Amino acid sequence: MYISKVSKNLIPVCVLASVFSGLSGCGGGGDDGNSASATAATPAIVGDTTTLASCMSPSLGKQYAAKEAGSEITVSFYGGTYNGSDVTVEKHHRAADPSGVFSELYTVYTPEKLTNLGDRDYNASGTIDTTTYAGYSIDLTKKVGESQVLSITKTNSYGPSTYSSTFVFDGVETLTMAGVTLNTCRTMLVGENSLRQSRPGTSTTTAWFAAGYGFSYPVKVSASFDYSDGKAPARESFDNVVILTVPLH
Repeated sequence: MYISKVSKNLIPVCVLASVFSGLSGCGGGGDDGNSASATAATPAIVGDTTTLASCMSPSLGKQYAAKEAGSEITVSFYGGTYNGSDVTVEKHHRAADPSGVFSELYTVYTPEKLTNLGDRDYNASGTIDTTTYAGYSIDLTKKVGESQVLSITKTNSYGPSTYSSTFVFDGVETLTMAGVTLNTCRTMLVGENSLRQSRPGTSTTTAWFAAGYGFSYPVKVSASFDYSDGKAPARESFDNVVILTVPLH
């Protein structure tokens, strides 16, 4: 889910990887009007029978662009290995960055489970800058209305950090963006606001997943904070912190 990249950079401070850490001031980025030829919504989604597996998967060879807090990220998928395991590699780089800096997320998908093994950041020379280990799984058999508690411990050169949130399959929804109509699974990730310790409360990240587009960058993400300290504002919302802009192929 967007769990690995967003919590690392959240949502990079803003997507779902970010989701586990909470959002820390993300700017909104709406649909910029880029378009591609429309494709039929697929797969068919029926609320009472659909599972997360229907939406939360990548297609090898697929490439697309998503706007994240104002910057466009190009995402592509291919098969590879990570520490001896066969994985789906999800590569991310900023479209406007000519330096060659990129990151990769390593995930194992089965019909029942998504397991994120870790991710790496590469510098302009192609050398690994950092490696983060994050052995967590998501139950893909969950149906609409069902939830699961996700506890993630990420370990890198700075040591371990643990995040715990409730992941809810909130419903199914058809979205049209970037000239493409997609059937999606709408999810919510709810947890304590761990990045804004000066203002305790709860963060809620809503993400829409579509088949073929993977987990790290859903086709759309928004977020909000509900504060419990009695001060104004009681709520802050961030719309379209991530949104699909170009479904390249």
